[in-house]
Amino acid sequence: MRLFLPVVMVTLTLAAAASDAQTPEAKPPLKDHQYEVTASGCLKGKRLERPVIDSAPESMPADARNAANISLDAPKALMQEIERHKNHRDQVVGIATVPPSTFLGIGPTTRVGPISIGIGTGPADTRSGIDRAPKIIKLQVTSLVHVESACPR
Repeated sequence: MRLFLPVVMVTLTLAAAASDAQTPEAKPPLKDHQYEVTASGCLKGKRLERPVIDSAPESMPADARNAANISLDAPKALMQEIERHKNHRDQVVGIATVPPSTFLGIGPTTRVGPISIGIGTGPADTRSGIDRAPKIIKLQVTSLVHVESACPR
């Protein structure tokens, strides 16, 4: 019995150590207006032009998917790699920060009789589909995948 007990304890210790090694790192929770995305487009320095959102959570605002550019940020080594891919069509993965939508009534307003007058931009013109306040999406890049050596024209 004495010989069996230490063997069992060693086995349990090794099993516990093995399970600790397999535990993935816990990701910090995302802040408001942050989304894990995969986007592809033409790299122009620190921007991704004509981006196409390949994958993003459904909770990401629809108007953010139509951004003309995405501003890129990354650790120094990855940013140097991104800059070497200038004028390439590539795919980036990371955490996008999307500013909240600007709607009439948010921000400074003035009451004039029974109505409120808001200062700034109004909501998107739903009849023409024009959004008067383009989104500037910032993407903290975690990886880069080369797709093509030239951007489509």
